[in-house]
Amino acid sequence: MKLTLHLILLATSTTVAAAQAPKAASLWDVPATTLAKPAALETGATASFWNPAAAFTGPGLGLGAQAIQTPETLGLSGVLAGLTYALGQRLGIGLIFGRVQIGDLVRTSTSPVSQPGEIPVYEQVGGIAAGTRLGPLTLAGLIRGHDAQFDVFREGGLSADLGARVTPLSRLTLAAATRFVPVRKPGNQTASYHAAVEYRALQTAVWGAQTTVATRYGAQLRSDGAVEHTIGAGVGLASRLTLDAACVRETAYGQADWRVIFALSVRAGRYDVIAARGSGLHGVGGNYRVGIEVDWD
Repeated sequence: MKLTLHLILLATSTTVAAAQAPKAASLWDVPATTLAKPAALETGATASFWNPAAAFTGPGLGLGAQAIQTPETLGLSGVLAGLTYALGQRLGIGLIFGRVQIGDLVRTSTSPVSQPGEIPVYEQVGGIAAGTRLGPLTLAGLIRGHDAQFDVFREGGLSADLGARVTPLSRLTLAAATRFVPVRKPGNQTASYHAAVEYRALQTAVWGAQTTVATRYGAQLRSDGAVEHTIGAGVGLASRLTLDAACVRETAYGQADWRVIFALSVRAGRYDVIAARGSGLHGVGGNYRVGIEVDWD
């Protein structure tokens, strides 16, 4: 995992231009390891965090909240909440809030005995998105405000992102998004760029229920030039039960390896209950995400 590098970057950088996200925003790469779809294809009220175009993916009001937990060896936890609202047929808005934090970091001096109090380490973000629909195309933008802390050092900044989603054919969806791009260009150490395609290869009836099988591919370009690839598939049963799986080729510290993610979504009335698990790398245990989405048409 890249968590150790994130901590080093945060500890050695005490100031940041207000026009860009703090380096601690890279901590969000850890919750991203629980996404069983390419990030640009995520849907739901919290999905505008990953692709602003998700702020306008359905009618009416949508609410969502998710929690992320990692093994004790990482000690990272987080929450993500979102709201979307369609203003007519062509305009939608969204609000997002997220926070990730690392616990159990204790103070020591030259003595191995820990000192009272934990070291606060967190990154939190809030933002507003707006999107428009033009036929099969949805375009959206998102402005985020960032706040981060490592011990006594505090950072803040802004980032601005764009997202798009288009369905040129009934079974084909293309999506693209940016994440944490600075408002100006003093640096872009946290920025990443995402593109993905989904093809619903099979739509048929199974046991009398409409069933859809989708295949997906996604790519992420990080600011350091590394490219990560996602290959996955999903099965939806009568829009009530959805199982998604993906394999991600992750690159870090000049090495590459595969990790696997599974996600299960169950719909009951207006509610979607989500559970996901992402496998760790090099012996580090899995990361977990649970959440609930609610929509009112």
